[in-house]
Formats: sequence, C-alpha cells, structure tokens
Amino acid sequence: MAVGGWDVFVSYGHEDAAWVRVLAENLHRVGFAVFFDEWELAAGDRVAGRLEEGIRGSASGVLVVSPHALSRPWVQEEYEALLRQAMQQPGQRRLIPVLYLDVELPPFLASRLWVDFRGAATTGPEYEARLAQLVRALQGLPAADRPTRDGAVQWPAGPGGQVVRPAGPLRAELTVSATEVSLSAGADRFTQVPQGLRRSTADAVRELAWRRAHPDPEAPLGAGDAALREVGRRLSGDFLAGPVGAALAARVAQAAGLNEVLELGMDVADQGLADLPWEALLVPEASGEIGEAGGGPLVLHRNVAAFRLAGGLGTAAAHKVRGPLRLLVAIASPETAEAELLDYEAELARIVAAVEPARKKGQAYVRVLNEGSLAAIYAALSEDPEGFHVLHLSCHAQPGELLLETPDGQPDPVTAQRLLAEGVPPGADLPVVVLSGCSTGLAARQERLHPDAATAGRADPEISA
Repeated sequence: MAVGGWDVFVSYGHEDAAWVRVLAENLHRVGFAVFFDEWELAAGDRVAGRLEEGIRGSASGVLVVSPHALSRPWVQEEYEALLRQAMQQPGQRRLIPVLYLDVELPPFLASRLWVDFRGAATTGPEYEARLAQLVRALQGLPAADRPTRDGAVQWPAGPGGQVVRPAGPLRAELTVSATEVSLSAGADRFTQVPQGLRRSTADAVRELAWRRAHPDPEAPLGAGDAALREVGRRLSGDFLAGPVGAALAARVAQAAGLNEVLELGMDVADQGLADLPWEALLVPEASGEIGEAGGGPLVLHRNVAAFRLAGGLGTAAAHKVRGPLRLLVAIASPETAEAELLDYEAELARIVAAVEPARKKGQAYVRVLNEGSLAAIYAALSEDPEGFHVLHLSCHAQPGELLLETPDGQPDPVTAQRLLAEGVPPGADLPVVVLSGCSTGLAARQERLHPDAATAGRADPEISA
C-alpha cells in the first residue's frame, strides 16, 4: 500500500525514457500507483519539491540502472534519497535496482537483489518473466513460490536451456496398417491415413525378391543394395510421409542430439503387409516428406535400434529353469550333394567362444549333441532334469525349413511345426530357440511375392493403384 499516495517511485535517466515509460505503464496496468515524472510534473511546478514529495510518499523506489542514469547528477540525488529512506525504514520501504544495460553498480546498490532486464529488454517471454519478478518484489514477495509437496521429480535444465533427462535410450512405437499409421512416444501420439501400398512399390518388392533368388554374378557390387534402398524409399513414401514421418524424424534427431539410441518397435498390424521389408524404411526429412536422395535406412542409423514387435502373444509364464545359463547346441550337417557340408568344428568353435568367458566363471553350461536330429534334441530335452534356457540350432536351411539330419546322417527338412511337435517334449520349459541358418523366414514372403499361375493375375487387396 502506498505510504503517501504512491506504491512506487521510478527513477531513471532521460536517455532511457522510452523504455522506462513502457515499464511504468506496465506497472500501472497491473494495479500499482506509480510516480513517473512525465505523469506528475506540470509546467510551472517546482521540480525538486515534487520529486521529493514523490520519494517521501512512495512505498518503494525503482532505480532503472544504465550508464546514462548513473552519470546524471539528478539521478544520483534520487538514488541517495531512496537509499537513505530504505535504510531508515527497512521493513516499510524498498529500493529495487532494475538493470537495463550493462553498468558497474555502486557498492550499496550492488548489495541489493536486483531485477535483471539485460538481454530481455524488449519483447517476448523473457521480458514478461522479468516484469513478473519486479511485480513480486514490489509486493514484498520472494522471486518464486515454493512448489507443492506432491512427490513429483522435475529434471533441471542443462547448458543452453536444454532439459536434462535420465540417461538411457528413447523409445517409440511405429504401428502400421492399411488404414492408419501411428507413432507413439511417451505421452505423444501422432496418426495419419497412409497413401497405401502402390502397385509400383509392390513391383519393386517383387523385383528385389527376384534378384535375391537369382543373383547375377556379373552385377556390380552393391546393385542389390540399390534395389533395397529403392524399395525402402517407395515404402516410406506410401506409409510414412506426413505428420508421422515428421514426428519420427524429430525423434531420430533428438536421439542423435543426446547421443542416445531410439529404440523403435515396429508393429505391422495387417497380416497382408507383415512380409514387406519394413526394415528398409528411410529416415524422413524434418518436414515428414521422403526425399529422393538422402535419408538413410532407419536400421543403419547409428542412433536407431529398430525391431519388429510381436503382438497378441499374451502373458508368458514364468520360466522354471534355474541358472546358470544352460545351452543345448545341435549342429546338423547331413550328407547331401545339394549343399556343402557344414564346417562342424568351426561352427562349434564359434559357439563355444561366445560363451567361454561366462562358462569359465561358472555362469554358463553348454551341452553339444553328437547329431543334429529331432530325435537327439527331443531326448536331450526330455532326459536332462535341469532343463535348458536356450536351444541353438546351426544348419543349412531353405525357405520355411531347417535342413536337420536323420540318425543315419541323411537330410531331414524340418518345418517349425515339426520342430515343436517332434523336437520339443510336451510341457518342456524352453524360453529361447536360436536358429542359425539362411532363408529360414522366406517361405511366406516368396509365396506372396511370386504367386503361381493360377493367382498371378489376381489383384492384391492390400495394393492400391
């Protein structure tokens, strides 16, 4: 409340009048009674008497500090009067320095808490924040209120104002269907309607599959990579271009800026789209568009770990196999003229070397079967009372089948259904099966990309023109 009619007396150098006038107006607008000489002095007034009256009648004094102000005798007089008044009545009168420009403060003024408008002297949120701080000071309040005790933890801002976050990977989930594409990252979710799989994209996918199935020994090195990149560009344009692409680009840039990894789970909701090479998607441009050049594959970006999500599996039961880590290894190399014999010893050496440090410390147990047959695997899983955490199969393979061996060493093509039915005993607790063989997942994809003559001319329902 004003002591003699005013809440605040504003002292300043007249070279700073334009800026100080706006400050006084803002203080007036929020409810303070302001003594500002332009509003109080009229022609013929005794200037010294009116200013002295304003100082005596104001609860607080605001001294706008700049090189101009401190060099003026009149401002020095006002400063000394305001300082004396604040020192004589410390509980009732205040002297608040407002730093407008860089200047060395007098010792007694420098000892007081000031409001710093330097660097925020014009517009924007920084000016508003400093004005709010000045208002609180004139009200006799501290610079900020204590936070509520709600148990929440806030992270401080780092250098340059960047918000500090816990160390560790960022996470996002990309969900793709024929009708919607979405990216979820924490509480943020971005969606868009995709253009859909174009005929030209499907043709490029078929061309890529054909090249892989019929490699040209005379083709230049990297020709297949170019075809895969073209598929990725087309597929990205069909499904990523738009708000989801922009959000994904922002997340990748954020991970790169933090030198962290973006763990990107990809969930392809439509079975008809699941066999497409989504791992070839490109990093979109910041606008969300897919560039004709640049924007490398997501899976090759140093700050991205992309992987497929498996949905609808339900809750897995807790495993009862006790530690240390127990591995069952089966290496199959049947005698066949259609494929080279697998180098059994080299393959075994690689597997053993991978777990040797843990095995020496008693943290891993490895059992290697003498033959890579379903019968041997079934017997080992049935007879060992401790059980195994991992079944590792190394063998040749063809689309949809592992080339295991019979007990007499002959080839035995084994599908996933046969492996589970004939190789794993009912009720066996086997958390992980590792398949080390080429082409094991190509059956469904080849069936989709190379339909037989009866279905070759039929339009694919997931493909738009």
